[in-house]
Amino acid sequence: MTKNTVLIVDEAKFMSSMLEKRLREEFSFEVRIATSKAEALTIAESEGENIFISLMNLTLPDAPDGEAVDAIIELGIPTIVFSGRFESQIRTRMLQKRVVDYIPKVGRRSLDYLMQLLHRLLANTQIEALIVDDSATSRTHFSNLLSQMLIPNVCVNDAKEAIATISKDPYRYSLLLIDFHMQDTTGLELVHELQNITDTDRMAIIGISGVNDHFLTAQFLKAGSTDFLYKSSSYEEFLCRISQALKNLDHVKALEEAASTDYLTKLKNRRSLFDIGNMLWKQSNRELQPKLHVAMIDMDHFKNINDQHGHEFGDLTLVRMANLLKESFRTSDLIVRYGGEEFCVLLCQSTPEQTQLLMENFRAKVAAQTFQIMNVQIPVTISIGICTEQQSALEDMINLADQRLYAAKAKGRNCVVFD
Repeated sequence: MTKNTVLIVDEAKFMSSMLEKRLREEFSFEVRIATSKAEALTIAESEGENIFISLMNLTLPDAPDGEAVDAIIELGIPTIVFSGRFESQIRTRMLQKRVVDYIPKVGRRSLDYLMQLLHRLLANTQIEALIVDDSATSRTHFSNLLSQMLIPNVCVNDAKEAIATISKDPYRYSLLLIDFHMQDTTGLELVHELQNITDTDRMAIIGISGVNDHFLTAQFLKAGSTDFLYKSSSYEEFLCRISQALKNLDHVKALEEAASTDYLTKLKNRRSLFDIGNMLWKQSNRELQPKLHVAMIDMDHFKNINDQHGHEFGDLTLVRMANLLKESFRTSDLIVRYGGEEFCVLLCQSTPEQTQLLMENFRAKVAAQTFQIMNVQIPVTISIGICTEQQSALEDMINLADQRLYAAKAKGRNCVVFD
């Protein structure tokens, strides 16, 4: 169930109204407001399963010393303390209660930071972290810290298990915490090994150690890690460093997404075909079955569509075809706009017979419907060439599929050629 409610607990109506206004401007949350501990508990007990987070003032009429925070946390609701009290002892005490963060009210910048934190926490729920540490105590400690930041996480106890876990799904984990001292290897060696099996630029890798050795920071960074933390670091430092690492990773991913996405259709572009495709091809060659298959798809007589109806009409037709492709294939398949009216699909989990059937079904699906574009209905057909035989390189498979696409055109179009 998606948790879409924020509970604001503050007796100051002006502050509650300001928080509610910012939340409605920047998010799609439902907002509930309580002015006392009793009200907060009533809402939390009846709607707790829908509450994403609570934003709580420390001092309330019926709970002057943070008692409401304890009560809400006991109900399992993540909590941020947003308070006008600045005493360091109170701050320390609240953070020990496993609140997500303690934010003093010091004007607009505090409110801005709170909104940034909420964006980060929402994003955290959509990623997953892997903790690699041979100490059960450390694994539990870091798992709790990540859970405090709303980051789902998995623990493994050595490098061998980490390699096996990541090899199964190279893009599953966005964040890795890697201990330096492990029985079977060092964290530095694991970072180097990971670079052989996945794209570590798509991960935030944090080195960790319980040994106070200042040379380790530079060693981890030189090996390719994003940052380094001592196990004795405070939760606040952990929160800030992990959040900053993930923020930087988000920026990199946004730039990569822009560079790898076709502007018109929002499919992956030709650059992605070779960047991602070569990695999928190498991965498939390490496995017994199934292997990677390539399908080249071309819209028949597309030039006539442009000539008769104009390029804007043609562009909308390409977008419609792209949407059909996304609807018809699995998320594990890579769908690419190869160029012009030509598309490419890399199928990662199919037998040759399944690939042939999938492509024949897709061809028939396109031919059976009429595209309605700008109040004009037009019939559209496609020709498809398939390569299911393993070649010495991905490019060779694409070329063979393209040759079969031309053979499909020569046979009269609106057909599939696979040998």
